[in-house]
Amino acid sequence: MAQHIPFSFFGDGLSVPLVEFDGFPFAEALDIEGLNVEFLGVVVSEGSSSVTERGFVWSLGTTPTIADNKVISGSGSGSYSANITFPTLETSFYIRPYATNTEGTSYGDYFGSSFQWDTSYDPVIFSINTTAPAETASPFINSSFLNRSINARIDWGDLTAMETSSATTNTVGNITHEYAVAGTYDIRISGEFPRLGFNPTYLTEFKQWGTQPWGILYEAFRFCNFLCSATDIPVFNKTDLNAGYTGASTGGGISFMFEQTGALFTGVPNINSWDVSNINNIFGVFSYSSAFNSDISNWIPSTWSSSAPWNDYVNLSSLFSNSNYNQNLDLLDVSNVTNMSSMFTNTDLTTSGSSYSAWDISNVTSFNSMFSGASYIPTGIGSWTFGISKQVTLSGMFSGSTGTIPDITGWDTSGIRSFSSMFSSTDFNQDISGWNMTGINSGNAFGVFLSSMFWNNTAFNKDISTWDITNVRFASNFMLGVTTFSTINYDSLLIGWEAQLPGNWANLTIDFGSSQYTLGGPAETARTSLINIYGWTITDGGGI
Repeated sequence: MAQHIPFSFFGDGLSVPLVEFDGFPFAEALDIEGLNVEFLGVVVSEGSSSVTERGFVWSLGTTPTIADNKVISGSGSGSYSANITFPTLETSFYIRPYATNTEGTSYGDYFGSSFQWDTSYDPVIFSINTTAPAETASPFINSSFLNRSINARIDWGDLTAMETSSATTNTVGNITHEYAVAGTYDIRISGEFPRLGFNPTYLTEFKQWGTQPWGILYEAFRFCNFLCSATDIPVFNKTDLNAGYTGASTGGGISFMFEQTGALFTGVPNINSWDVSNINNIFGVFSYSSAFNSDISNWIPSTWSSSAPWNDYVNLSSLFSNSNYNQNLDLLDVSNVTNMSSMFTNTDLTTSGSSYSAWDISNVTSFNSMFSGASYIPTGIGSWTFGISKQVTLSGMFSGSTGTIPDITGWDTSGIRSFSSMFSSTDFNQDISGWNMTGINSGNAFGVFLSSMFWNNTAFNKDISTWDITNVRFASNFMLGVTTFSTINYDSLLIGWEAQLPGNWANLTIDFGSSQYTLGGPAETARTSLINIYGWTITDGGGI
């Protein structure tokens, strides 16, 4: 609804009409092209002849005439109105009513100073719903993350006066408004409003991002069940998005922005055109979002600050965890990503057609639980090349996955630090005897982790006696619950591993499930040596 600004014409005979404003004519941007305002006027007296034309004139100068910009609104006496769309939000305008008869044209007084719109941004627009008369709506939430100042005007959409709001720290959630009548209202916010955190009780539709730069979008729409119809593209203030918040040295970025959104949230128009470069934290954006399934393969995540080591990362962890996402992301540029933990936990990519064979994952340091619980694992991951100097962790990478794990026997694991829980609760049974288990920069400084690597695995039975385990630091529950490891492979393991010691780590606690060794031979001798000489604590199925 355009804003109404009243005028009046007074006079009789050939006298010049008198025109008055009713208060200062604040205006609100209704579209991204300009400023649309409805002005009201009235011809009280036509003079000595009938008014043949009436309306409004406006210009950049202080005395607009019909030779300038003119909007005609009929003829005759009485009330009239006209809509004027100004070309910009940042320029001063002058406007006055006019009326023309056979004697000439008369003008009302122009406004005594300029119409200086107090915002250079197109507004953010969204709808909320109230359910009871005289309800006080609280559209926003408080959060220690929302520690950015605002200086904005709020049009509450119910024809009440616009409200100016200035706030610092995390007081945005205190902004409320009482609606006399229950219903759905469009709220427009213009000015500096760099942060969002919506109260899911009220939000029904998000219509426009506006042109103000967003500095805080962490958990912005979390738990909201709403339609996103905004076709414009958000502007990101990346310095602000990466700035530290209460209790953390780095910013929240756009993390968890759409976490746990409801079924109404099916996507974001033009989201594939978002510029997410130089935003460090993109983790959990769509996690637990049951309906979101939009293509984001054009995103190009990249680091914000390589000069500050703690900021030299891009975090996509939990990006789609526990969601129904199944888009093809083969073209997604992940070359700058450093964290993919839980990225596809409990998702089903079966129909995505994804391979991921072209993914450059050389900068990723964490794949922890990346495909944990997933029912499909992209076939091309077997060609991945890890960054050998990154101290990479694969902890829980496939834990609980029901999908077939592609052939990964050719992986160069020389830079892997942790294999903990990697194949737990899976049916993985590939020949990985050629894997390098020494780890980079391990030794006394770090060590290699094998804890729970095959916990409750239902199929593994391969000879891994050739593994170099001299840098293994932790191996508790290594094969806890495993019943498939044969005596011949267990004998080879005991003999092969004992022959390498002493290594960097003694006193290991390790579980081989129900695996049994051969009594009275080299395997029993090796097992005894591991326990009595090297202080290992071994749990297994005993000797046969």
